[in-house]
Order: sequence, then C-alpha cells, then structure tokens
Amino acid sequence: MLLKPSLTMIGHIRFHSRPDAEYLHPFARDAVEFGYAVLEPYRRQGYATEAASGLMSWAEARHGVRRFVATVAPDNLPSLAVVKKLSFRKVGEQVDDIDGVEEVFLRTSPITPRP
Repeated sequence: MLLKPSLTMIGHIRFHSRPDAEYLHPFARDAVEFGYAVLEPYRRQGYATEAASGLMSWAEARHGVRRFVATVAPDNLPSLAVVKKLSFRKVGEQVDDIDGVEEVFLRTSPITPRP
C-alpha cells in the first residue's frame, strides 16, 4: 500500500491463495483469501478498508471473483471493524500454526451487470 502523492509505503495487502483453493473449501467454494497489514503510524485512518475494497473490486472486474475470505484474530478489534464495514460475515474459526485462533469471514459480492 502506497500513500499518494508521496508514494510512501504504509502497509501491504495480498492474496493468500488462488480462487477455490482446497484449504478454503470448509468455509466457501470459489473464494480467494487475502490479508493486509498497515504500518503503525497509518493505522485507524481507513487505509485497510480502502485497500481491501480496491483489491476485491479489481479481482471481481478483472477475474470474475465474487467470494472473499479474511481471517482475523478475535482480539484484533481494528480488523474486525474493517471486515464489518466491508460486509463480511463470520463463517467459522480455525487455528493457524503461526497466528493461533482466527475467526473466518466471508463476503460474497453482488452480481453486477457487465456493460
């Protein structure tokens, strides 16, 4: 994530998988998982929400992906607020080898007519 116009790096966002990765099947089919991190001085300013929204819009427009998974630690209140703002719903929990207990959230984008 880069802050315009200075191009200062403020964090990163990326997909964790290809669409319909097998490890996501217990939670959703045809979904792709993504994750993000915002550097401390830039947190709680809406950058994660903006970046996640842009990433999902790009994946939908470019590749037809409509289902997205995000995992969040139960005590990560800022990220829980992000997934809530972006209309994700909790679909389960898992234990990650590195991050520990995570809540699993899913968002299915509405079908938008193509021009």
